[in-house]
Amino acid sequence: MVLVAQSTVGREGLNLHEECRTVVLLHAEWNPGVVEQQIGRVDRKNSRFLKDYRAGIWRNNEATPPRIEIHCIQMEGGYDSLHWAVLKERWAALRAQLHGDVVAIQDRGHARSDPALAGLIKRLDLAAPDFHPKPTMTAQPSRRAERLLASTAKAAYPKTMKSIT
Repeated sequence: MVLVAQSTVGREGLNLHEECRTVVLLHAEWNPGVVEQQIGRVDRKNSRFLKDYRAGIWRNNEATPPRIEIHCIQMEGGYDSLHWAVLKERWAALRAQLHGDVVAIQDRGHARSDPALAGLIKRLDLAAPDFHPKPTMTAQPSRRAERLLASTAKAAYPKTMKSIT
């Protein structure tokens, strides 16, 4: 584990991903994008986390898979608690936007006890565009798809496919 104690240093330019998979956040930021940058120092391509996961040792031991660990240090009941609460709320809103959700999860939770809010959220969901990819294949392949697959297989394996077709 490497400890980077200043948030401006921990945002950009550090390549900790090959040896670290634990992030300790000592200082809360107001902007969740900055925190994502700090976590991004270990969550990258060819990271230690990914190497440990692919090694699969955890599978043999029936252990939990390796994860990137994030620890937030705060003094309970003081200014830190307020700061982290605001950050968590903003972070949830950012994640909702990144994943295409119009309303964040915690706001949907408030709607359980507020019918007016639940109605508003329902109207927003219905009015929002759906950016999820549409399914492109049906359960049954078309005749064209079957012919294409058969011709591809014949070209790749001509001797074995002659006896099958």
